[in-house]
Amino acid sequence: MKLLVTTALEETWGSTEKKIVFLGKWCLPYGKGINLKNKEYKIIPFHWDNRSKLLDDYNYLHKLHSDLLTKLMDYLNTYHKSNYSLKFWQTLLDPWLLNYLSVQLDRWENLRFLFQDSDESYYKIFYPELSNKIPFDYNDFLDYSFSEEFNEFIFNKIIRYKYLNRIKFIENSKNLKENNFHSNLDFKSGEKKKSLIDIHYSIIRFLFPKTDVISIETPIRGGFLSRIKLQWKLKKIIFFYVPELNRSITEFFKRKFDNYGSENRKLGILESFNANSEFESFIRYNILGDLPLSVVELFDKLSDYVDNISYKPKLILTSGAHWGNTLAKFWFALKQESGAKLIICEHGGSLPAYKELLNFEEDISFLKATWFIPFQPKHIKLPPLKLVGLYDKWKSGTNEIISIIGIETPKYVFRIHFYALSAQFFNSISDIRLFYQNLAPQIQDSTLFRPYYDYGWNTKEMLKEFIKDENILSRKENRSQLTIFYIYLNSSKGNQ
Repeated sequence: MKLLVTTALEETWGSTEKKIVFLGKWCLPYGKGINLKNKEYKIIPFHWDNRSKLLDDYNYLHKLHSDLLTKLMDYLNTYHKSNYSLKFWQTLLDPWLLNYLSVQLDRWENLRFLFQDSDESYYKIFYPELSNKIPFDYNDFLDYSFSEEFNEFIFNKIIRYKYLNRIKFIENSKNLKENNFHSNLDFKSGEKKKSLIDIHYSIIRFLFPKTDVISIETPIRGGFLSRIKLQWKLKKIIFFYVPELNRSITEFFKRKFDNYGSENRKLGILESFNANSEFESFIRYNILGDLPLSVVELFDKLSDYVDNISYKPKLILTSGAHWGNTLAKFWFALKQESGAKLIICEHGGSLPAYKELLNFEEDISFLKATWFIPFQPKHIKLPPLKLVGLYDKWKSGTNEIISIIGIETPKYVFRIHFYALSAQFFNSISDIRLFYQNLAPQIQDSTLFRPYYDYGWNTKEMLKEFIKDENILSRKENRSQLTIFYIYLNSSKGNQ
């Protein structure tokens, strides 16, 4: 019987095992110096390497997402004795629900692929101390999704639900080195600091206590001066900063719930949802226990807090606050219930995907401003704000340096989409190597590479195999005049 390894959590690998089945490439110890030469191992293919399956699964999740939203709206309105609209609850639940369903389906399908063409049975080492930990909000869940402990827990939960006849658990009584579900990645933002710009807006609010337009987390290149010009041309006072919605304030609400687990919550199953498959039954059984604290235990406190914010805008603009700023999400939801209109501005910089985000941005907004040709009824085309003033900067440059901006995807899928998923980004390393090696030597010397966040693949070491160490920038360095962004291309109909 072979050992099944589902994550890169080394404590689950055993010490003397010679035959190992890795559930995916994310299990391998990139850059950790662990020798696998004396082991006989197999890596299970990634189910979404089949792009037609990815498209089918995206369409399936889109429908499942819509069905669950309606049932969750009814459940949460009953639970909180409220009567809020579907848009209200989707503003609070997404993108958590979008990510949650993507994560559960991906882990479910990885295990299904293991067994679909094989009658083999396996054994698996598990740690009983791993237990469910409820996220405070979307940000918490996203962080959990990247961690080895969280993914080990999810795989074990699915195995217990469906595969106990094929996988034998062997308990390890030793304590894990870490057991906090946090990924410890380097991209988390800290508390926002007040600046002279914030002080300026405090003065503006004092002089003009009322405004019809509030913009939150909407990047405009040029900062202070560009915002003054914009207001001057529009003859309209716009508030670009609302201190009451500072994201660090959420720490006040979540502090005492830091280790809140599913054993503390007794919500049962989502009985109103009719499951049509084993996977849907699994979701029906677990989803209420997995709902973020922000929409259950802390809902009243968060609602009361934002309800006391005095601003009454007719129009709200944002590029990113509808994702992870929990206080802003509550405020958006309540203001839209009162008639305010939310416009979401494009915050990315890539070519639009064939399909994306289960349309949650379009669902929760009045309009979505894009810089590309509209392809949804709620889309409106506007110039990209982040390019304001950029031409003058390029024009004054020397154009002597080229930089390649890298791509690195998290080891574990956190959302279904048509860009690179998990180890699929390895294709980019091969493409960059081919591109770089075909440059003239003098151009190679003037070509810099800036890696993306390190998600655990140890990309920088891969690049050192063909790029000089001094030509690899840190994440914060930017010395380029001509920038090349890597674009993940795929010929399937699911990525047009």
